[in-house]
Amino acid sequence: MEAAGAAARDALAKNDYAAALDALRPLRDDERFAEIAPLWQEAVDGWVHHERERAGLLFQTSRAWPQAERDAATQEVKGVLEGLLRDYPETTYKAAIVRNLQLVERETAAAPAPK
Repeated sequence: MEAAGAAARDALAKNDYAAALDALRPLRDDERFAEIAPLWQEAVDGWVHHERERAGLLFQTSRAWPQAERDAATQEVKGVLEGLLRDYPETTYKAAIVRNLQLVERETAAAPAPK
């Protein structure tokens, strides 16, 4: 437990959220998980924020792309956002991700039909 906590703290200090999650994930079912739960939450929120921003940038950038490429990017964005909700339901960004998904779905529905 102590080694995992130290590894997670070191990773978080470097903004390496994936490494922090990897260090803590095996302990999720440990009876002492509460001791490191704040580190888990910090790692989850850091990772979710990073991935949400990456998806947002892809979504924004893809607006200038040809329709076929835009459609593929939109599907990737939806997959990322849906995956974040599925994999990290405890994130404090949950409401923001839901809003982002709704925006993506609205824009997808408003897109011109393929010719």
